[in-house]
Amino acid sequence: MIQNRRIECFRAFLLVVFSLTPLAGIAQKVSFEPVYPPISGIEILEKEISQLVNEEREKQRLSTLIYDSKLELAARQHSKEMGELNYFSHTSPIAKNHEVRDRVRNAGLTEMSMAENIFTVYGYNTNVLPTKIVEGWMLSPGHRRNILNRDFTHTGVGVTATADGIYYATQVFVHRDVELHKIEVYETEVREYILTICLKTEKQNEIGIFLDNQHFSTKEAHSIGFFIVKMVFKKYSGIHTIDVGIRSSGSEEDFLDLVTMKIDTYKKPSESIISREDHAKLKIIYAGIEEKCQIKYELELAGNILSSGNELMIFTSGKNHKVVPNRKGYFQIKLQFNKSSGIREVSFGIRRKGSEDDYSITNSTVLDTDKPMEKSFIRNCK
Repeated sequence: MIQNRRIECFRAFLLVVFSLTPLAGIAQKVSFEPVYPPISGIEILEKEISQLVNEEREKQRLSTLIYDSKLELAARQHSKEMGELNYFSHTSPIAKNHEVRDRVRNAGLTEMSMAENIFTVYGYNTNVLPTKIVEGWMLSPGHRRNILNRDFTHTGVGVTATADGIYYATQVFVHRDVELHKIEVYETEVREYILTICLKTEKQNEIGIFLDNQHFSTKEAHSIGFFIVKMVFKKYSGIHTIDVGIRSSGSEEDFLDLVTMKIDTYKKPSESIISREDHAKLKIIYAGIEEKCQIKYELELAGNILSSGNELMIFTSGKNHKVVPNRKGYFQIKLQFNKSSGIREVSFGIRRKGSEDDYSITNSTVLDTDKPMEKSFIRNCK
């Protein structure tokens, strides 16, 4: 028996997620360390898949993809997890691994754009398995676009197998457009805090800096591709929010969020960066369910929009619910669903206030109204 399942769609994310880790000493620096432990994969198959994908790119006169061990780690994690939990999807049921951007971040990287191909098969000889996988991807429009995307620069492949011989393959593609070199905070002799952010970009980009939700400045990259941002804060001047975004030089589009941080000038420099907020800028604090009148389930959700510059929409089956948080960004909403009405998904979308762009889906929960209340959650909020 041969199973040859392929996903016909792919997900590409135009975002960067930064992980801010406080270090001891005067300076506050950033480092990216993998969350995942080392994971074993079937290396001979992984390398052959990577080679075959680069051969397809060469046929179209595209640059070959550089192999990256951290992307390999992200890919191996997803293949291993799919096999262990017996599912096949780009979306993980485990919150911290929910989407490809989460897995790439947990492998120790931050990227602006990325995509992922997955494949599972049973019964093929391993000698022909890499060929079958790449051929299958090339026959799928979505996977083919990923493989032949001229913007992608780096890749990693992860192949694992279950005890009963089912193979799972994942390939992650990224465009390494921006690299964060350091974030540093130090105190001067005149009781000021100097915040320095250093980034490197490969393209002609400009960055926008926003201080407490107001535009602070726009900077072009140096000729060698470096951005250096310095901001001065008076000691004991309170807590300040800094947003850094990126866009192509000369563009009139909104800046794409790179990193958001808060600096607390009441704390010493080594502890002054007090929060890391990822692209979603949304935190779910509470999700609970109650049975109403024996015929309905009532889902109560509470959370916090971490940036006042964003607006929130909740999507349910065929219905949208605009959420208006209070002045501190907190919101609470109750949604009712008829019992025995099937599986209902609730998704959260974020976008900047006043924007005409589509909402970016960040968090979701799934409710099975056919099950008893205590078993109705399929997946809790991320």
